[in-house]
Amino acid sequence: MQILETKIVYRDGDFVSFPNLALLKDGTIMCAFRHAPDRVEEFGDIHHLDPEAKDVFLYSHDGGHTFEQELHTILDEEMISNQDPCLTVLSGGRILSSSYRWIFAPVGEGPVVWGEKRYQQCGNRFFDKLDAFIGDANCSYSDDNGKTWKRGAETVCGIQVGKTSESQIVKLNNGVLRMFARNDGVYVAYA
Repeated sequence: MQILETKIVYRDGDFVSFPNLALLKDGTIMCAFRHAPDRVEEFGDIHHLDPEAKDVFLYSHDGGHTFEQELHTILDEEMISNQDPCLTVLSGGRILSSSYRWIFAPVGEGPVVWGEKRYQQCGNRFFDKLDAFIGDANCSYSDDNGKTWKRGAETVCGIQVGKTSESQIVKLNNGVLRMFARNDGVYVAYA
């Protein structure tokens, strides 16, 4: 592979990371990534978990030469931080975005909400402001080129809480959708 060009497609002073590209059925390119506030001035550090982190995307309608600068959010859920979107476009045009989530609770309530043992295994603190728990691999989908998104019901089966995915969903020849969680292979049941 030969790299022909590198360019910045988006920058706004916040913490943007983990980009992923997909070619949509109409030729549009979608660039999805994690977007979160830059916490360096506030807390002296950037942290991978953040209650305001969202999976967002931009469009390019000219083959990736330029990208519109309007951010579109994949899912906006209160007290949930979706992380590291990976895009897959199915043959019918449906866009899948697989990611994983951090779930937040008021500080000190994590062990009550998720159970002491689970919190000890997978819990964390967000700058002593919130308790955080690494949730699960999850999948959202859009049937209208990203205008609207829905969380798939029971999309990821067999995955244990605390296991994350940073991989795309792949459609096998037999129609089965498959993705991998960290340290575990899992099948994705998708309706």
